[in-house]
Amino acid sequence: MLSDSAVPEVPPRTVARLVVMAVLAGLAAWLLLGRWLEPSAAGMAGILVAVIFLWISEAMPLAIPPLVGTAFAASMGIVPAKEAFASMADRIVILFIGSFILAQALEKHGLSRRIAYAALALPAVGRSPLAIFWAVSAVNFLISAWVSNTATCAMMLPIVLGIVARIRSESGPDAAKGLGFSLAFTCAFSASIGGLLTPVGTPPNLIGIGQLERVTGTEVKFFDWFAAVSPPALGIWLLGCLWLSRNVEPAGSFPLDPAFAREKLRELGAMTSSEKWTLAALVATILGWLVPPAFVALELPGGKLLERVFAEPFVPLYFTFPLFFLGGGGRRQAALGADDFAAIDWNTIFLYGGGLCIGSLIEKSGLSKVISASFAGIPAESPALVLLAAVVLAVVMSEFASNTASANIIAPILAAASGAFDIPVGPFMLAATAACTLGFLLPVSTPLNAMVYASGEVPLRKMIRTGLVMDLIGIVLLTGWFLWKG
Repeated sequence: MLSDSAVPEVPPRTVARLVVMAVLAGLAAWLLLGRWLEPSAAGMAGILVAVIFLWISEAMPLAIPPLVGTAFAASMGIVPAKEAFASMADRIVILFIGSFILAQALEKHGLSRRIAYAALALPAVGRSPLAIFWAVSAVNFLISAWVSNTATCAMMLPIVLGIVARIRSESGPDAAKGLGFSLAFTCAFSASIGGLLTPVGTPPNLIGIGQLERVTGTEVKFFDWFAAVSPPALGIWLLGCLWLSRNVEPAGSFPLDPAFAREKLRELGAMTSSEKWTLAALVATILGWLVPPAFVALELPGGKLLERVFAEPFVPLYFTFPLFFLGGGGRRQAALGADDFAAIDWNTIFLYGGGLCIGSLIEKSGLSKVISASFAGIPAESPALVLLAAVVLAVVMSEFASNTASANIIAPILAAASGAFDIPVGPFMLAATAACTLGFLLPVSTPLNAMVYASGEVPLRKMIRTGLVMDLIGIVLLTGWFLWKG
């Protein structure tokens, strides 16, 4: 959830050139489309082109272009300033903040690392190459549902590289090449797909949810997302891991010993008071998201009251709030402090809010009707082709732009176009949103891919071949599932 939207540093002169190019592209779109569109729609189209240009170039923090674009739209008179930035107060912005605080606590106190080592220390896991592979994949998959995909991969990759290095120290430098590739690749793959399990698993999820809620006017709650997206996510993960497991050497190819993981687990020592409070906050947050809807669904007494008190966006705030005054340490320090609050990924939070503002302006300026009408002219013989096209577009975009940028570009456009096709807007938007998290073809596709490629265990050609299979699995399962569900 945290650093998935991070961008590399770009020299100021390069940024300046890209900004000039974005402005010129926006002006060209404005002047060209002004001959056919209403002034507000043409102006918004120019702003959208400039924002998308800067998103794709990733020349600056991704939150800046939509905020500046929204301000410019307000100054043009497309909508009043108060209306233009109203989406910054969206409920999901609050959900982002609380979830990021929880993720910060998990990372700071090493709770996710302890879970990983505990799984690898199990005797049934540590003595079989295949069992190690599935354990690493499963831990990545589950942890990334709550922690940033990038942070999960960054945490797990040194662990698996340590396992492979230990094997090679005893069996020679050419040992465990298949296991090394599979373990490294699954750090990126399983962490990415695991982010689809929950709405807060990765920023594109909440971006797509926000645009869907804006279009339909109905809330997409935690359980709604889980019920809709977790089945195809689980299928993608299982099929992808089965494909990766083909590379793993059979048992007995080299000596294995779970003592390595147990040794690392001992180095972590006993759980600190802060770690225990963090675990309690995590469990309480999950229960706060699951129990009230269950009470309502089963028509149990107090269900409506629980659902109102534990409104989904506020749950992580309620249970992370005590971490700022409870915890432990030599001087009884709290589990979290002011520095931890400052360290959460505010760039993604403002990116999400700014993206929602842009989506709202597309609708209010009249540009959404133009986009919808233009999509209506595309020949499509069946909803399956339309859904497939949206999923493929999202995957292709995510190969060349960050997943978060891809979601910000695609979600408002598909939201505007959804009325042009004979397909329910919910499956249409959710499938494309989930597809933004795919993208395993190239080292530059995601920070996770870059990390595993840099490990030396994942050759480029093998990454491309394997990544193509993973993308195809995702495209087929997402399209098939949401077509059937719709």
